[in-house]
Amino acid sequence: MPVTAQLPRRRDLIIDRADTFSVVLTITDASGTAVNITGWTFVAAVSPNLSPNPLSVAITNAGAGQITVTCATNAPALSTKWSVVSTHSGIVRTEYAGKLSIMGKVSDIP
Repeated sequence: MPVTAQLPRRRDLIIDRADTFSVVLTITDASGTAVNITGWTFVAAVSPNLSPNPLSVAITNAGAGQITVTCATNAPALSTKWSVVSTHSGIVRTEYAGKLSIMGKVSDIP
C-alpha cells in the first residue's frame, strides 16, 4: 500500500514593511486536529536565503499546537517564497509554505 506524505499547508503572506506583523498558525495532523508540539523546534525560512532572515518563529501554545511567525519591521521589500519547518523525534517536515510579499512603505513610492 503506498504511503502519502502530508503536504504543507499553504499560507500566503502580504506584509507592509513598515508594519509590525505576526500571525498565529496551528500545527495539525492529517485529520485537522491540533498536535501537542512540546519539545518540537521550528525554523521560518525564505527562499532564496536572506541574511538577516526577516522571519522568525516561536512556539506560543505548545499544548494547542500554536506557533507565531513574525516579520521584522522594515524588512526589505521583496516577493519570494517562505516556509516553516518542524523537527521532532528525528522527523523534519515542512508545516506551512507559500508566497511572501513584503511591500515597500507608502512613503517610498515616488
